[in-house]
Amino acid sequence: MGKKIAFFDFDGTITNADSFFRFVIFATPWSVLILKGIRLLPMLILYKLKLISNHKAKAKALRVLFKGVSEEKMKGFGKEFYDKRVPSLLKKSALDKMKWHKDEGHTVYLVSASVNYWLEEFTKVQEIGLICTTMEVQNGVMTGEQSSKNCYGEEKVRRIKEVVNLSDYEYSYAYGDTRGDKEMLEMVDEDYFCYFH
Repeated sequence: MGKKIAFFDFDGTITNADSFFRFVIFATPWSVLILKGIRLLPMLILYKLKLISNHKAKAKALRVLFKGVSEEKMKGFGKEFYDKRVPSLLKKSALDKMKWHKDEGHTVYLVSASVNYWLEEFTKVQEIGLICTTMEVQNGVMTGEQSSKNCYGEEKVRRIKEVVNLSDYEYSYAYGDTRGDKEMLEMVDEDYFCYFH
């Protein structure tokens, strides 16, 4: 029997909510969130009205909130957020399907537009691969910029192909829940949209 591979989106597919904004609230002191949140308000309104892209909204939030924060601190926030908040966001049916793929010997990857700091903890526990948006670090400090494009839409497919030679696999699966997963779902043999509840 040939090798098989499965790709899972994170926010909304494996979780019942968006983890990015929950991480922002978790990792940012209220005083800073209120002060800097005022600067982000016009962008949030434009994003909700679909007048700016997911990529631009996320990039602006990361720049305003995390520029100048040490990478060590971000890793600490990511671990703490994973330990304290992520378990309550996870869908059991999605975890069960991921376990089924692993038990069948399939290669499994998490492919997410969210940032690596809390996703690394999840993929470490699940023993799966990770493809996601990453942050730029210089001299151990966050620049506030992304070191990779937002892993969303066509970028998901491009990043998957950078990491995985799909011709090595006989069959592929993907699970997603939004427009940002469309291209990844179209790329595979068997796709599931809004499958987990």
